[in-house]
Amino acid sequence: MASFSKRGDQTLAQVRVKRGGVVVFSQSQVFAVVDFATRRRNIDKVSPATILSNLSPLSAAIHAAPYAHEIRVDPTEIDIAMKRLADMGLVAKSRQVERLVDHEEEDALLEQFHLRNLMPQTEIDTVRMYKIALALPRRVASR
Repeated sequence: MASFSKRGDQTLAQVRVKRGGVVVFSQSQVFAVVDFATRRRNIDKVSPATILSNLSPLSAAIHAAPYAHEIRVDPTEIDIAMKRLADMGLVAKSRQVERLVDHEEEDALLEQFHLRNLMPQTEIDTVRMYKIALALPRRVASR
């Protein structure tokens, strides 16, 4: 059984596993999501996208727990914390970077694709697929 309870700006997470009425595992951990994000940003100097990627598994686990493990968990607190972090600018989606492959990189890719084609388990000609992908037109919105 897992439980989350609010303690000011911190959250107490408790996990207890019982078998046959006997507790076989118990752990409690106090964590402050906002403090974690602030430390990652100010001390570790990571981007908001990195912080989001650090916290996403926690959020996903809390949201999945009732369905995957029949653990009663209220995801409201993590949802509030994630919203607060977004409002503070501490978490954000990564920005899209558009970069074209230069000739050396393309040659290296084609060489790797060729090596992959030589493997017996490869059924698709990856060199051909790469060249087809480059030749086919794309929508303006996907460029």
